[in-house]
Amino acid sequence: MIYNFIRLIIVVATIHTTATATAPVPDYWHIKGVKPNDTLSIRTQPNHKSKKIGEIPHDARCIQNLTRNDLRCGGYKNGWCKVAYGYVAGWVADKYLEPAWINGGDSLEDDPKCFK
Repeated sequence: MIYNFIRLIIVVATIHTTATATAPVPDYWHIKGVKPNDTLSIRTQPNHKSKKIGEIPHDARCIQNLTRNDLRCGGYKNGWCKVAYGYVAGWVADKYLEPAWINGGDSLEDDPKCFK
């Protein structure tokens, strides 16, 4: 009887661990979908009306992810991610970000170019 109880606890713990596992979170983002003559605005708060405190070029790579909660920041602040670019930290619209994975997503390891 005690043996069956222990087995039940192990099964429940395994199911809980598997069900609550989260997707890997990138340390860095690349910019996507910003027109060549445009920039991505960095803002003080996660909304388009807040003060603009910086810009990220349309082709920027290796923007540091400061949100750290999930793969897509949208679930955190309604479509906004907190990032650092140069000496500026603030919020950007997540629809212009893609994870900086090796080979464009073929591997879930961060692109080593971001660590130079």
